[in-house]
Amino acid sequence: MAKRIFIFILALGFVIFFLPSKIKLPITKYPRFILLYPLNGINQVLSNLKTHRKDFQYLQELTTQLKIENAQLREKVFKNHEIANSPVLVNSDLVSANIIARDNETGVKFLTIDKSNRNNLAINMPVINVNGVIGKIIETNNNQSIIETALSPGLKISALDQRSRVNGIIEYSDLSNLRFKYAFSESDIQIGDTISTSGLGGIFPRGLVIGIVMRTQLDPTHFFQYVEVKPSVNFNTIDQVFIITSKISLYEEYIPKASQYDDLYNLKAGIPMTPRIR
Repeated sequence: MAKRIFIFILALGFVIFFLPSKIKLPITKYPRFILLYPLNGINQVLSNLKTHRKDFQYLQELTTQLKIENAQLREKVFKNHEIANSPVLVNSDLVSANIIARDNETGVKFLTIDKSNRNNLAINMPVINVNGVIGKIIETNNNQSIIETALSPGLKISALDQRSRVNGIIEYSDLSNLRFKYAFSESDIQIGDTISTSGLGGIFPRGLVIGIVMRTQLDPTHFFQYVEVKPSVNFNTIDQVFIITSKISLYEEYIPKASQYDDLYNLKAGIPMTPRIR
């Protein structure tokens, strides 16, 4: 039966092929429409997905840019607490990149992206997404770049508690969490506080969110606190990042030169009072 149907369709197609165009087009109009309708529908869906993806990427970039600007404005509120030579962004530029590979061990310590020095990327440029800090560029060539994330034991980030302005260092704690290190035992740090970049070190601009304080306790020495921080970024699910390529300017505050003083005592007397850097 199937063989007969196949032969009939083949013969019908052969006959229609040799018919004049005036007859052939009306005959094949509806069969063509029915047969090609699913393909046309799939093509339309794929086209819409492509358009929506572009819109989504644009909105992510815009949101990230607005968060950076909001961080700068928030830090201006604390202008009287600024530390000398603290970097801030000026007209920041963002380069969007897709993650194309992860490290074999955990998949979160090192990420490879599809942008390179051809896109004006350079070593030590900070990498973020809409949720916060991801890491920094540690290698770039003509085809790709490698990011060292905050979950790598080798990356240290100068940070502060946004509420209490306590300074410290963010470093790797375990597979999914960070540690806010060098916070003294008497420091005012509470669960739920937001930890952000302090700007010290000249790599990460001030005010970018790193994570939320999850747990605090005194370390065995009772001199420092152990502060556990949950990253604001889910490193297991990110597939797109933004690299800050703009140069970072420095706050200009009075810093005396040693050559202006005869000895160390006079140098110490001439330095204005500033918060202690920890």
